[in-house]
Amino acid sequence: FFFKQKTAYEIPKRDWSSDVCSSDLPWPCAAAQASCIVLYSSQALPEMMILRTTPPSPFGRKVVIAASVLGLSDQIKIEPADPTNPADTLRQQNPVGKIPILVAEDGQSLFDSRVILEYLDHRAGGGKIIPAEPKVRFATLRQQALADGITDAQILVLYEGRFRPADRHEPKWLDYQQGKVDRGLAALEASALPPVNKMPDAGQIAVACMLGHRDLRFQGDWRK
Repeated sequence: FFFKQKTAYEIPKRDWSSDVCSSDLPWPCAAAQASCIVLYSSQALPEMMILRTTPPSPFGRKVVIAASVLGLSDQIKIEPADPTNPADTLRQQNPVGKIPILVAEDGQSLFDSRVILEYLDHRAGGGKIIPAEPKVRFATLRQQALADGITDAQILVLYEGRFRPADRHEPKWLDYQQGKVDRGLAALEASALPPVNKMPDAGQIAVACMLGHRDLRFQGDWRK
C-alpha cells in the first residue's frame, strides 16, 4: 500500500557533495530529550529563526518541509553548518554537534529534528503536522520514529564507507545496520498508511525524507 503511493512522498533529488546528518545514534532517553534546549551563544539575538543544517541532510530537510507546509518558511533563515569543524559555533548551540539546530528569536537552540518539528507545529497553532487526538498523534510519532530510525541506519552504513578504508570495513556492522533498514522498509510496506492529505503530518514528512535520502545515496533501490 505504501509504495503504491510513492509519488506522493517524492522529494526532488539533487547531487549534494556531503550529507553530514543530525543523528548517527538512536534517539536518547526521555531525560536527554527534555534537556535538548541550549541558549544561543551569541550576545546578539537573531531577528528571526535560524536553521543550522546542510542541504543533503535528511533531518534538515524534514525541518525545511515542515516549515513550508506550516507556512513558516519566511520566518526562518537557513545558515550552513559544518559538524566536522571544531571552530563552528554549532558545537556551542548543540553540545553533541549534530544538525539540524533551530535557533529561536529568544536565543534558545532546539534540536534534534523531532523536537524542532514539535516546536514549529506549536508555533503554527498546534495540531497541524502533529495531531492532537491521542490515537492519531502517537501513530504519527511512531511512524516518524520508524522513518528516522531507518535514516539513522542508512547514515551509519555511509559512515562505514566514508571514515574507514575498505580493508577495515566490518561486515557484521554493515549487516546489522542493513537489517534495520530492511525490516523498517518492510514494516512500512505492510502498514495500512493513510493517504497524504493537503498537509502531510510529521510521520509522512519523515518517510519522504528517508526515501529521498535513499534516492540520493542508495540509487533509489526502494523503488525496485
